[in-house]
Amino acid sequence: MGLVVHAGLMSKALGQDAGEAIRAALAKEPPILEPGELEAVMAQAMPLVEAWSPPPDWKVLDVERWFEVKVPGPKRTLRSVRLVGRMDLVIEDSQGLRWIVDHKTSRRQPNMDYVRDIDEQLLLYYAAARRMGEEIEGVIWNALIVPGIEQRKAETAQEYRIRCAEVLAADPLKHFVRVPVRYNNSQVGKAWDRVGYVVQEIRRGRIYRNPEACRYWGCPFMEVCLDERHALMLGFRPKADVSGGSEGGNE
Repeated sequence: MGLVVHAGLMSKALGQDAGEAIRAALAKEPPILEPGELEAVMAQAMPLVEAWSPPPDWKVLDVERWFEVKVPGPKRTLRSVRLVGRMDLVIEDSQGLRWIVDHKTSRRQPNMDYVRDIDEQLLLYYAAARRMGEEIEGVIWNALIVPGIEQRKAETAQEYRIRCAEVLAADPLKHFVRVPVRYNNSQVGKAWDRVGYVVQEIRRGRIYRNPEACRYWGCPFMEVCLDERHALMLGFRPKADVSGGSEGGNE
């Protein structure tokens, strides 16, 4: 659902047909959904995309901005690595401040503490923009909450879509949440150290599963991540506790 809604939002921001973008995104999904299920996803995604619009004081400066920056290793002991990615939107508000906007789709209300203090993805977007020399105020975490209703047995996809749209219209503040997040230099420095550390561990053949980091979003890999047997088969390892040159078996 998240990738489908994201495709529609990006297309809408570019002034293109959001419906076509959503259908194209659904076509790229693995063939695990029946035709009726695909129609149900479309019926949920389209009302979200149609109902969402940027505030009138936002001036959209860029859509899906690509970035690539060099990141030093932890405590500058490793050679630098490249961090690449895409920022959903870069906007300017009515006060002339520039923000990165990151779209998130969820089936439940977000945990605000997680957004402000834990979500490293937002922090890395901010850090990357600053490293590229841009004056960015922070990141706006833009959540779209899927209507919590199921399609009825005798209901057509179009009827379901209309009902989803009515739920959104009845309580837009519940389904569209924007959280501005600001960061300081200390947080940025720790984020770069974290990236360097993760790269170092991957180079050593250690890939750690971390269900705590994404449990708020119902990650599609959650079952694999929580089941240690499946995780180990795929190359994930128990998290090492490095202390005094020895490794423990704590997860």
